[in-house]
Amino acid sequence: MRFDDGRVSAVIRQAHLHEILEEAKAIGADLIVMSSHRPAMKTILGSNAGHVVRYAKCSVLVVRA
Repeated sequence: MRFDDGRVSAVIRQAHLHEILEEAKAIGADLIVMSSHRPAMKTILGSNAGHVVRYAKCSVLVVRA
């Protein structure tokens, strides 16, 4: 698949949760990709990844470290 120039962009940063959500909203992101440490047995996602998944207005891909 080929995309037009300027149609695909990436922002890579380490940020607080609210900054991730604000950045995604500001740039009109279609996808957030973030890493997650192995969660404890009692949770499916770590608290940070879970927060972004719950509150993001776009799709979120969580990759285990």
